[in-house]
Amino acid sequence: MSVQPAPEITLTHGNHVVRLVPTLRAATILEQSDGGFPAVLRRIEDLHTNTIRAVVMAGASSRTAADAFLTALGDLPLSKLRTVATGPCLALIAAVMAPDVGDATPTTRGTSAPVAWADLYSELFGIGTGWLGWTAADTWNATLPEIIAAFEAHGKKLRAIHGGEDDDSQPATMSAEEHAAIVAQGSDPGFDRDGLHALRRKFQ
Repeated sequence: MSVQPAPEITLTHGNHVVRLVPTLRAATILEQSDGGFPAVLRRIEDLHTNTIRAVVMAGASSRTAADAFLTALGDLPLSKLRTVATGPCLALIAAVMAPDVGDATPTTRGTSAPVAWADLYSELFGIGTGWLGWTAADTWNATLPEIIAAFEAHGKKLRAIHGGEDDDSQPATMSAEEHAAIVAQGSDPGFDRDGLHALRRKFQ
């Protein structure tokens, strides 16, 4: 599979710049928000300031920069806040909900049923800290495509050393089509995922 660098998602206001990164940590924090991803997206669109603050803090590569940025936003009118913050915050959510994972992603062999976001993120954390031997901090700070690409490379290394084909005792991979089906269903089949993909393309 191919893996792409994390998308460049930046918030800018005056001299303040914050880079948002769609890490596993950000994905997990935002998915656990009240109402999950659909509610977070609605609240961003409604300019709910506490939600915007939570999204910025979850995704910021520097908490110091994020604190300074959010303090500077304190007196902005809502129209300016929409211009500055809405697009990047929505782009971050889109990146963690529909990551570019190339040709494959880890799953249980033969499984193509919908999976909850929390279960997927938990599985990826286990892959990072278990299969790959990363620290918890490194795993939380990796993006979803990075974990998946590293997992695939690890599997290829093991096969090169030991030979043989995959067996049912190892996590397997699914095709791009199977992954798309899971993303399309997710844990909320009623959610407008076509709209999400269009939103993601808008901010790439």
